[in-house]
Amino acid sequence: MTPLRALAMAVRAQLLLAQGNLEHAIAWANASGLSTEDEISYSRELEYLILARVRIEEGRTDPAGPLLHAVLSLLSRLLKDAEEKARMGSVVEILILRALALHARRDQSGALTTLGRALALAEREHYIRLFIDEGTPLLTLLRQAQERGIAPDYVAILLSASGATALGLQASPPPRLGELVEPLTQREREVLQLLASGASNGEIAHRLVLSLGTVKKYVSNITGKLGVQTRTQAVIRAQTLRLL
Repeated sequence: MTPLRALAMAVRAQLLLAQGNLEHAIAWANASGLSTEDEISYSRELEYLILARVRIEEGRTDPAGPLLHAVLSLLSRLLKDAEEKARMGSVVEILILRALALHARRDQSGALTTLGRALALAEREHYIRLFIDEGTPLLTLLRQAQERGIAPDYVAILLSASGATALGLQASPPPRLGELVEPLTQREREVLQLLASGASNGEIAHRLVLSLGTVKKYVSNITGKLGVQTRTQAVIRAQTLRLL
């Protein structure tokens, strides 16, 4: 299987998980060839993060069992690699998943401490989708963080973005994975098409008669709107959303 195909299948599994289809998400995890015991690599980071999400949900039925312990070990290795290479978006996402894993283990104190660290780092860049795409379990943690006065202003923004109220009333369902808070412009769609064809930034600039700096800005806008970090992830997410 090609790396791009493997990534596409992982993203599909994440979408199924977000839709509540845990059975099919587990089937992907079991057939993926990935393990929580693997030596991790940045090129497959997104797949391992999706694997962690699936195993966290699978492990909720056995909080003291080995599955969640193995997930936390995997996340620790991913976190160490992301911190060493200053990939702060990855650091925040991994901390969020670590908080969810600790919450699933019924370690409330550890979960809120880890979430607090994620919030402190994320507030500087005003990340939104990294939190609200995780759905109900993270909303529960965010409400608890709000009750304890952890990053109160930022948590209020996140709860508002997810449809929750400052009073902790039942939230409306958070945006489904992949829904765009802001649609792509026509020019961004043109750039996305060229990204999907494998064109470099220089080639895109030549084809669309743009400066290299402008192309980089469009690529940044596209990845931001799609809630991803890399060009490859943007193409995969766009294919999932049928934007390509």
